[in-house]
Amino acid sequence: MLCYLFTSHNGQKVWKQIPVDTVRTIMEQLHMVIENTDNYSTIESNQGLLYHVYFAFLTRVKGGRSVAQFHGYEKHSVLMGFHHVYKQLYHLNVVMPLFSHMADDLDF
Repeated sequence: MLCYLFTSHNGQKVWKQIPVDTVRTIMEQLHMVIENTDNYSTIESNQGLLYHVYFAFLTRVKGGRSVAQFHGYEKHSVLMGFHHVYKQLYHLNVVMPLFSHMADDLDF
């Protein structure tokens, strides 16, 4: 399903078309899926996909808000979902900016 988010539909990427509340729900569920994964090699082999999902969803949920506003006004469960994915990427030695900051090399 996560791969589908980066395909085009009606000339625009799918992740840009889904409602922000749906993005929040997916991030909360992704957090739970990662925690309950029996085979860690699945996470390792999909680190590029997780990287792009993290930043695409951060773009959608954070929007134009500052990092402080994002941390202050976003639901705790959504922030935990983002943080868990961030921790997994960091653990996989993916070069990441500070939490909730955007990477400079994004192309999605």
